[in-house]
Amino acid sequence: MAEHTSEMSRTEGANATKAQQPAGARGTPGKVTRTSRMRTGGASAGLGAVQRKESGAAGEVRELLSGNSESSASAALSNLPSGGGAPVSATIMRKVESATGQAAGDARVHTGEASARAAHALSARAFAIGSDIHLGAGESASDTSLMAHEVAHTMQQSSGAKLEAGVSQPGDALELEADRVAEAAVSGGRAELSGRGRGAIMRDAVSDVEELLSYGVFDWAVTDSDAAQVFRIICALPPGGQATLTTSLGATFRNRLSSNLQRVATIGPNEHAVLRVLFDNTPAAEVDTLQNWVALRFNLTVGASSGGGEAWDKTGLRRCWDVLQTLPPSHVENNRDLSSLTRYRSGSIEGWASSDGEAAMGYGNQRDSIDTALETGAYTDAADPLRGKNLFDATVRHEIGHRVDDQVGGPAYCATDPGGAWLTWDDPSGMAAIMVTASAGAVSTWSDAAQKTAIIECLQGVIDDQAPSEIETRLEALPFCAPSGDANATHVANLTAIKGDRAVRALRVAFSQSGPWSSANGGVKLGERIYHESYAWGQWVSYKQEARTRKVSKYQFRAPGEWFAEAYAAYYQPPGEKGALLAGRDDATKAWFDANVDPQNGAGGTLPPGAAAGAAAGAAGAAGAAAGAAGPAATGGTGGAP
Repeated sequence: MAEHTSEMSRTEGANATKAQQPAGARGTPGKVTRTSRMRTGGASAGLGAVQRKESGAAGEVRELLSGNSESSASAALSNLPSGGGAPVSATIMRKVESATGQAAGDARVHTGEASARAAHALSARAFAIGSDIHLGAGESASDTSLMAHEVAHTMQQSSGAKLEAGVSQPGDALELEADRVAEAAVSGGRAELSGRGRGAIMRDAVSDVEELLSYGVFDWAVTDSDAAQVFRIICALPPGGQATLTTSLGATFRNRLSSNLQRVATIGPNEHAVLRVLFDNTPAAEVDTLQNWVALRFNLTVGASSGGGEAWDKTGLRRCWDVLQTLPPSHVENNRDLSSLTRYRSGSIEGWASSDGEAAMGYGNQRDSIDTALETGAYTDAADPLRGKNLFDATVRHEIGHRVDDQVGGPAYCATDPGGAWLTWDDPSGMAAIMVTASAGAVSTWSDAAQKTAIIECLQGVIDDQAPSEIETRLEALPFCAPSGDANATHVANLTAIKGDRAVRALRVAFSQSGPWSSANGGVKLGERIYHESYAWGQWVSYKQEARTRKVSKYQFRAPGEWFAEAYAAYYQPPGEKGALLAGRDDATKAWFDANVDPQNGAGGTLPPGAAAGAAAGAAGAAGAAAGAAGPAATGGTGGAP
């Protein structure tokens, strides 16, 4: 996503007051707090639960931008003094005991440099470990509200409350209790202290982010730096806290964050996981925001197709995400030949890919069924490996396969015998002669040269006009042919011989409109090969019929590009090891995919230098030999692929 800055209006109502608050303003006691997981076995091991009072939004941002992390906090905690400190003010202790009806214990307060450094590392005004309260720089041990809050934490810990690692959520019992105790100590009221809840290092991250979004980021101008800071704050929370915060942001803030966040800030396993949390907790109605999360995760433009486009929905985007994250990053987010993921209008689950980098999906009104829609025969025979697999998922993988094909040497492999020995003619102007020669039938040995030329020209006209239904009448119109019953027996015999030629029989079923790749044998074999029109724009192809014994689907034999894309879909079909569906079915292709398509076992990055080039060079000789055998117009490789 391109860097940009958006001017945003001030917030209204309650947020307007917060927008005027100085950036360094302290958080007030009594806010919902967050906990952080301290690393065990490190410098802070043995310190126990640490509960703290957050220093405010500015402190949180400083912590994130300065690189403070669990390790730096652990180091600071490990340097805290053992013992010492001063008793908490007797007046404050009496107020806490009066508010709770419980003995406040022997809490002690530390105000030295080590405590201040630790508080700074935690972005805390104060924090409690066991019965010890540590104050940050500038904080006062006579601050009744602050100290009562921390004394409450020492009482919670001494009562045996289970303090789990993780981040507390708004409304968690421990923090609400400490808030109520502080309020009661100041007002002279009562507050129950049950000692139940969760949290190890408590602070106010949720309100931090809300405050930051209200006056530090989205009310004035949204920049990539602002969005990155917010994203880092979210990343610092555990999944539960991330989900809660995402929900609490509201539609406007979610969209502004997703629109202004730059991908460079979202790269890495942890960041990817956070993006998924953001996606999962964005409502289905917020399509633009959902598309933005997918775009950030996979480095793609996500939206409606430019031709017959239709808006995505959350179900389709979620399903795409689940598929794309299982593929090697070099095939998706780091793929120079894949630039966009779009949706178009269709009545069924289908897709197409274009040479400009677009992978498009169509699923019409089947949104509610794409999780359960299985391939039941439209593209496969009963014994094919892709039969019974999720149709939407396989289609997504298929379209990505089209955008991987050229990079890994797919066209060259498809020209070899293990890859089907494919030949392609983008200009079909010589196909009739090629098919007649391949059939070695009556027409190829026709004794009258002029008549032979006329027959081939007639058949070529059928190809050029894409008119298989007119073969009969056009042949009958030849001056040396006549239908059965005609008085000229020689002309009748000529027509019978021509119609019996396998080239003519093949031509009747070879056009794309009849889907010859779906027939039992792929059509009529000429020599050892099948010839057919792959797409209605006039591309013709040929492959060795023997290769069909290793097919993963019927559709695989439409064109060499489809052959590769279907093999790709099968190779990455879960569950189990990659290539499991090809093993035992097409071992040579599995081995080639292992070495050339997925050499890093999906670990990411780019292919090893020269891998694709080596594969292409190794197959080039076979491609050229096959092309020469069938005619100079043939080429190995793929054409355009839907």
